[in-house]
Amino acid sequence: MTPEPPLPFVCAAGALAEAQRCLDCSDHVRGAAAARAAWEQAAAEGREPGLAIRAVTLLLLHLQRSGDDEQTLTEGQRALARLGESQDPASRAELLGAMALSADQLDLLGEALDYSVSALDSAQRSGQPVLQCLALSRLSRAYTRLNNPARGIELGRQALALAEAAGDRDQIFRALTMFADAHSEEGEMLAADGKIDEARARFGLAYESFDRAKRVTTTGDNPYRRCIALVNRGQALAKTGRLHDALQELDVVRSLARQHGFGRILLAEVEMRALALIGLERPAEARQLCEAALADPLVAGNEALAPELQERLYQACKAQGDLAAALRHHELLLKLQQRKFRRRSDAQLRVLLARAEIERSRAEAQRAAHEAQAERERALVLQAERDSLQHKAQQLRRDAHLDVLTGLPNRRALELRLQQQLRAAPAAGLGCLAIIDVDHFKSINDAHGHARGDEVLRALGALLAHGIREPDFIARWGGEEFVALLHGATPQQAYTACERLRQSIAAHHWSGIVPALTVSASIGVHALAVGASLDQTMAGADRALYAAKNGGRNRVVLGGAAPGDAP
Repeated sequence: MTPEPPLPFVCAAGALAEAQRCLDCSDHVRGAAAARAAWEQAAAEGREPGLAIRAVTLLLLHLQRSGDDEQTLTEGQRALARLGESQDPASRAELLGAMALSADQLDLLGEALDYSVSALDSAQRSGQPVLQCLALSRLSRAYTRLNNPARGIELGRQALALAEAAGDRDQIFRALTMFADAHSEEGEMLAADGKIDEARARFGLAYESFDRAKRVTTTGDNPYRRCIALVNRGQALAKTGRLHDALQELDVVRSLARQHGFGRILLAEVEMRALALIGLERPAEARQLCEAALADPLVAGNEALAPELQERLYQACKAQGDLAAALRHHELLLKLQQRKFRRRSDAQLRVLLARAEIERSRAEAQRAAHEAQAERERALVLQAERDSLQHKAQQLRRDAHLDVLTGLPNRRALELRLQQQLRAAPAAGLGCLAIIDVDHFKSINDAHGHARGDEVLRALGALLAHGIREPDFIARWGGEEFVALLHGATPQQAYTACERLRQSIAAHHWSGIVPALTVSASIGVHALAVGASLDQTMAGADRALYAAKNGGRNRVVLGGAAPGDAP
């Protein structure tokens, strides 16, 4: 953050008014300086604690908008220690609410919950419904972040009812946003459990609330809030599958953020746009967008968004079939995540130590340091475990869907894809499944060693990956067996495609691995059927493969056709 310029003010009230004006027009550098001056003059003048707390609250808001969450929380802790138990519960509620948001941004979730509960207590003592609504919204956010979205939804509903009764548009906006966030988080948890329909319903509820929040904002409102409303709605549109609508929403976000210089929102818009483009099967555009953003050194060094952009690049490269680039970006993503975690941990530690210093308790400082160190050690253990799993699944969240040897999707990935395909009900055919088995592969291993056999499998994986169409799916089933899912292909089309694959395998220059080496493959093709089970589908393809083997190998057999006969 740019250093705050010294600003002369006659009195605390004048500085406070300037700080509020700057908040309304998003001039956070000048606003923070004015708020700090108001805070210091109010303390020097011996004015009522409410004015001082209001000044500190404005200071925290300016620091938050500037992205300095660590300083926000540190300043709030100093203010609480300096002011003690204020007799003005309304101002205290605002201050604690701002601190809850700062703690949330630093992933100090326990502190965020504590500050939110204290803010609600002060708000209730103040008797002001608007402050109670704000505190309930903060508390809703805290429970949602602590993986209790059901409680977050309940509190968000209470906050919304209070805001609507008070007719306060600002609080209605906040309550709707927290309410929607809780529904969205519940949807993510349901999706992770495989409850896709229930998840989509929750995402739909989130969109409805975000849409209402967007309608609450108008052109005359704070442009920062309007940007946030549009970002939230665009994200909800994407989660409900309305990707084209999400892109249109992001166009508005980009225009507004550029107009007002909201750099953080501009970068978030790029990341969200890339995700939508990938979902729309436009990975080349997504890749170009992320590469252009990361070409800016300021963006590449942004610990908040650079990892997200790297993750989108990984997904875009994988969707393009550029597995080498995908792996490279995945490795960069891991490094950025580690660096981000270390910086976040350091920031958390500094905040905890500052609180201990303010409270002048050496024992408290040592306890916080020990806890932070323990958290780091636990994090290192978890990171080591994640690293050990990297070779099993480097391209799908470290754990599931990539065959390390060939760089192709593995058996689990194919099973998931095939189950989805079999459950579909398209107007055209579902497509066909082909099992590709290397002929006499054991003799290659026996004669030339397993290392050469692995080279054959890697080269074969590359041939197959480049030999299929963009919507098709190729995976290593295990050993020398590969499986191709030919999306929407008729049996005749599948047979023709597999024949091309067979010929490309037979014609490949295998002597680059072992002199005079020849490799061929037998392929069994089976048409997919709606309602068929995974086992039934694989069994049908297996029968066709065995027919190809029994017919002399190095051939393609379709379903129950005679060995070697074209359909």
